Amino acid sequence: MLQKLYRKGALMLVKSQVLSQFTELVCGFSTAADGNMSYKKGDPEADANNRAFYAKLGIDPDKYQILNPELRHGGNVAVAKTALLKKGYTEINMYSSEVMVFEKGPLKYTSARDALRGIDAVMSNRTRCLLTIRPADCGPLYIYDPSKKAFGLIHCSTASLFSKIIERGINMMRGYFGSQPGDIHCYLGPGISYDAYELCTTGLYHRILRDEMSMEQAIAYDPKGHVKAELQKSGIPKQHIEISPLCTASPDALFFSNHRDQDPRRHIAVIGLR
Repeated sequence: MLQKLYRKGALMLVKSQVLSQFTELVCGFSTAADGNMSYKKGDPEADANNRAFYAKLGIDPDKYQILNPELRHGGNVAVAKTALLKKGYTEINMYSSEVMVFEKGPLKYTSARDALRGIDAVMSNRTRCLLTIRPADCGPLYIYDPSKKAFGLIHCSTASLFSKIIERGINMMRGYFGSQPGDIHCYLGPGISYDAYELCTTGLYHRILRDEMSMEQAIAYDPKGHVKAELQKSGIPKQHIEISPLCTASPDALFFSNHRDQDPRRHIAVIGLR
């Protein structure tokens, strides 16, 4: 299933075919044309950029609870509370009052300091609640179970993937919302591709992964293929899986890229129920 940029008049959106059938779902990913979405980079235009992007999705952010997990490239997963009062943007970690359930991932692929409070997968089933992450080149994985009206967002960094973040996220959907893998639909948004990524050159490989895989395997590593394999292993039907072919590190500069340019600007990935 191919996935393309969707144009509606002057608007340009990254559109998921597998998730667009669910009209109750808010789902989107920004491009460089939408501007920097990170509040952490000292950009005075970040809030205006966020609001303009939400307008593209047809929503008023002041009427939603917007939860943004503190990403730490680990295996920690969380469930957001079902009774939320505050509206607008809130960054969450394991200590936040908005977190109902927090499960730690393994420490092997990340530091104890990073694993202590970070959340790289978050789930919810509340309407008027948006989950967001602001990645650079790590693919965002959108998860939705229309039968249980449960949704989630996973930050698919390499360290998180090797920490079995996808298996843990799917198990969270099953355990807390009663989701069955056959009912779950998944979309991996734009992220770095096999052609641009060299796992064999990373510190993660030289510190840890070289004891688990050969240099040849590291050279052949495909981050998007890893995501697809983990979803299928978790029992997600093949026809419910969509992998975006768009690469954030491609030379066309359609996206910001830390890998390509050491660019500090970030995109936004959004999922939620109207």
